[in-house]
Amino acid sequence: MGWASGTEIFDSVCRLVVNNERMHIEDRRSIITNLIGSLENADWDTQSESRYFHHPIVKTIMINIHPKWDWEEIEEDL
Repeated sequence: MGWASGTEIFDSVCRLVVNNERMHIEDRRSIITNLIGSLENADWDTQSESRYFHHPIVKTIMINIHPKWDWEEIEEDL
């Protein structure tokens, strides 16, 4: 994956999904969870550069996927 291209893809999809209130919340969570998994399998490692990184849906999913990350340090860096 090219430099930060995962973030571009992630943000493009998030823009359409996370705030779509016509879509059931579980469907939104499922789409974002699968998207994160797919991008990370393709070496996406700039997750915190996403403009949606602090969105409540995304943050909850990221914490669940990466419970061993130092979330206090991540918050301080951003």
